[in-house]
Amino acid sequence: MNTVAYQKTFENFDGRERALRKVTRYYIYKPMYYRSDLLAHSRHVNWLVEEMIPIAENSFGPVFNPKKTSLMACVHDDFEIVLGDIQAGHKYSMSREQLDDVAKRELIAIAETVKRFPETVGVFNYRDLLHEVQEGNTIESQVVKYADKMDAFGEALHEIYAGNASFITPIEDPVYGTVISPSEYYALYLSSREKNFPRIVKMFESRHPLFEKPSFTDFQKIVKRCFPHTQESFNRPTGNVHYDEWKRIMTVNADENELKRLVTQVEF
Repeated sequence: MNTVAYQKTFENFDGRERALRKVTRYYIYKPMYYRSDLLAHSRHVNWLVEEMIPIAENSFGPVFNPKKTSLMACVHDDFEIVLGDIQAGHKYSMSREQLDDVAKRELIAIAETVKRFPETVGVFNYRDLLHEVQEGNTIESQVVKYADKMDAFGEALHEIYAGNASFITPIEDPVYGTVISPSEYYALYLSSREKNFPRIVKMFESRHPLFEKPSFTDFQKIVKRCFPHTQESFNRPTGNVHYDEWKRIMTVNADENELKRLVTQVEF
């Protein structure tokens, strides 16, 4: 969904775009040279999902709903307008009780979020889309969740290939203890894709780059030899299949402002 189509889809959602921009990503990592927000992330996940839709259609046939999946990608984190962004690394370190508490807080945030905006997105119920992706038990929601993790991995790799050591460094948290780095977390999570995304295992038979298992790269060496991005360096292949594919999808879909944001350092 391009920028114009995205804006038209949500033209009646007064204040949504502004609210999404206020919630920044990866807040515990400082600096983040190219810090993104929920609006950019929602669009990126939609682009990744639309790349995956033909594979899902081929894998699951008419039981798969591409239009619902595309819209679900756009709204999948809307409840974080109320809740804020919860770090994946924190969830990795949480107990079962803590994870259950987060799930309850997410449901409360969904209930509050849907009060702010129209009842429907296209022909779909807004509340139902948010609940479905939060539960994550359908083909459509797992396609979205996979794209969500892939965009987060792409954002982390974007920092690493700019020489940002914050994204390869564990953090000591007073509540959760050692929080593993984003690079390690997403490599582990996506390597366990059959466990984490059981409804879409058939899609992993595709040879598409998005479905390759991550290799455990020596990111220490990469950070030491890399520097902040330029347009030239961003367009240069790195040999990391997931990062290069993420960059390709961003380049194909992004407008001029978004492409500029990806190579303009905002934190130092």
